[in-house]
Amino acid sequence: MIKASRLTAKLVLAALFLVVAGCAEKDTPGAASDVAVEVLEERDGYSRVFLRKPTATGVRNILVQVTWGGSIPRRPGVLLVGGYRVGGQFLENDPVKSWMLEDAGYAVVRIGFPHMDMGSDVDFKDIANHPQDVAVVLDYLHNKSDTLGDFGNRYVWLGVSMGGITGLIIDSLQDPVVKLSGVVSIAGFLPLRRDGFDVPEYDLKSIAPTLLTASQTDETIPYSLTVGTFNELSSKSDNVVLLSRQIGLHGAVADCEALNVRLKTFVLGTLSGGEDAQGGVGGSCMTEGVLEGGTTGFGAAIPLVGAVVR
Repeated sequence: MIKASRLTAKLVLAALFLVVAGCAEKDTPGAASDVAVEVLEERDGYSRVFLRKPTATGVRNILVQVTWGGSIPRRPGVLLVGGYRVGGQFLENDPVKSWMLEDAGYAVVRIGFPHMDMGSDVDFKDIANHPQDVAVVLDYLHNKSDTLGDFGNRYVWLGVSMGGITGLIIDSLQDPVVKLSGVVSIAGFLPLRRDGFDVPEYDLKSIAPTLLTASQTDETIPYSLTVGTFNELSSKSDNVVLLSRQIGLHGAVADCEALNVRLKTFVLGTLSGGEDAQGGVGGSCMTEGVLEGGTTGFGAAIPLVGAVVR
């Protein structure tokens, strides 16, 4: 969970502004052969490396962690998790570890993006470069199939906050770096032109099944931004669901079991093509659809987009 105490209102305001600016300032990646691999830790069922990719503006350091079931037969589905890091370790602010997907035969690939180091370097305009970072990671995985195994072609994305924004952008681009089978955005949103964001043309008719979560009391990203994303995506596709919370901190899942079960159900079902789908549960801590009343939390982004967010 990314709390407002960690991403202060001032930082988040800057974040949203830089996302706007960054969408038009993408780096041009070099050839795949230019990527240097620094192995941090490897053992059966676990690999953690830095991929160092030279670009025109410097080397991009992408942290990658792959976990799988070791001797358990590999299934073709892979969960890609985009998020923050602290140096060479991941900030695991999501429920994925508790789901133990590896025990079901799936691989989990965590991606710690450059300039998303919570310990020293956070620059949100760099979100514009995340799709190419993901392309570098996928290329690495395919080239390591002899040791990591065959990952197949069924990829599901999950991200919290910045990670959710990244996944939605990747899936909405006209020429995506990977065809996703599903997207989970926890407390994220898709930057839209109507909200003042300078973004490329999206292809929303081709989006994957998408699960959005948001809280009316979110003090970092206002509920209204995620609702706006839901309205835009659902106008183009029938495979978009919004799970709303009346009360909940930014990105919180652990305190709402109904939400946790629904997220796991979606991920398992999408990874398996429906084979592992489980029944979800309801509960007062989570509701499907848009809640009345709009944003009730501080919503650090509101001063930036207040003219269009209601």
